[in-house]
Amino acid sequence: MCNFDTPTYIYYSHIAVFAMCILTAFLILFRKRKEASNRNAFYFIILMALLVADIFGQWTIHNVALNMFIVKMSIPMVALTALFFLYFSYYFTQRKIELKNRLLMAIPCFILIILSFTRYAFDVFNVSDCFYALGKGISFYSYIIDIIYAVWASAVLLKYYRKPDGNLLIQNPIKFLVPALGFFIAWNIIFGEIDRISFYSNTYIESTPHFITGTLFFISIIAFAIIKKDFFEFPVVITSHYTVVVWTLIFLGFIFFYSNLTLIALAVIFYIILMYIFWKM
Repeated sequence: MCNFDTPTYIYYSHIAVFAMCILTAFLILFRKRKEASNRNAFYFIILMALLVADIFGQWTIHNVALNMFIVKMSIPMVALTALFFLYFSYYFTQRKIELKNRLLMAIPCFILIILSFTRYAFDVFNVSDCFYALGKGISFYSYIIDIIYAVWASAVLLKYYRKPDGNLLIQNPIKFLVPALGFFIAWNIIFGEIDRISFYSNTYIESTPHFITGTLFFISIIAFAIIKKDFFEFPVVITSHYTVVVWTLIFLGFIFFYSNLTLIALAVIFYIILMYIFWKM
């Protein structure tokens, strides 16, 4: 059995972000179930919810075999998230993708999923505390996939943004979607490497609260882009209450449960930026 304590903020932050992802995903889906854009946004946000749930499981499951399994499940999660964001970017800019092309795009992820369940997944996995270091090769392969998908999705979005006859309700959110995607991929790579380097240097740095706060920041911008501009014909009451009140409550919870001043400052900064983006979209 793994011997570790689960801080209170892990429960609050992960459950709050997971619930927010699920609520956002289903609001989008049920608004127009037959609309391809809605369905792709739904799949993308559900994957983010699964990533959050996976990280939560790593912090709460003490069985070594099961903990190791969910860590392996997490390895391709960010790449899959970037892939589904790529799909979403096509449909967001009113372009369809044939099933054959979607499967071809997913080949690097299929390879990563297979590698995640081989001996290349871990360099080290401590059965005493369930701390681990992912294999250097698989880590860098996943980073390359993340970057390729992110650059590809950004190119799709920016191509539409530059169209002189484009729909402003689509073009305006792109100004925020592209930087948000770049932020999330960089955020994942930076903290993935912090975890691995600190493991080998025996100075383990707990990066989970930073990562989950950044994940919430990313999902919030995506939701703002979808809801704020009424791209999916959301009523005003959802736009005003859901995008302001809910996010305010979640970030207040972060500030309350985080005992580290750096984390509190990070949550406050992200919240201020989100409110600025919300009013500027």
